[in-house]
Amino acid sequence: MNIHVKECGDLEAPLLVFLHGGGGSGWMWRNQVDYFRHYHCIVPDLPHHGLSGRETSFTILNSAVALIRLIEKKAQGRDVIVIGFSLGAQILLQMISINPRLLTKAIVNSALVRPIPIPEKLLELSVKSTFPLIKNRWFSRLQAKTLYIGDDLFETYYRESCQMTRDSLMQILKENVSFRLPEKVHETLLEYSQPLGQRKKES
Repeated sequence: MNIHVKECGDLEAPLLVFLHGGGGSGWMWRNQVDYFRHYHCIVPDLPHHGLSGRETSFTILNSAVALIRLIEKKAQGRDVIVIGFSLGAQILLQMISINPRLLTKAIVNSALVRPIPIPEKLLELSVKSTFPLIKNRWFSRLQAKTLYIGDDLFETYYRESCQMTRDSLMQILKENVSFRLPEKVHETLLEYSQPLGQRKKES
């Protein structure tokens, strides 16, 4: 799975990994990355978003596995803090369920963890009827406003919206609305809530 990654900051410092929400890409973290430049910041575009690949179907599980491999390669024994927003937060929870000892801290923001019972046919009909709006600038302007995307990032947001395929959008939405909190993750999250430095990784 080809994942586009931006790296910046102090490349010898602890890792700070930012996972964006659905329909965006790494640019949404621009201000945060600038603020935390004393960390080794890693900002991937999730699969089927931005500059990342679309060669395989999108699933939260596959995305989590790919990101775990990326972090394992980059961490080299350093502390790892991961921040996930919306879809990125769901992927983060899946990562924790697979390899909880990989991360030092996890910040989960706006993760949907209770499945929404939407019939697949209804979801398909909704995507089919609304998908053409994605390529309309006025609609993208409206969406950008609701997402607090400024004028300086609108063209990037609009360009990437136009790159989204209907199949990709359908796969992402199906994964998003059907996601359920993995078993025993809440126990790990309680452990992560300890002050940074108190929790020690297992060897």
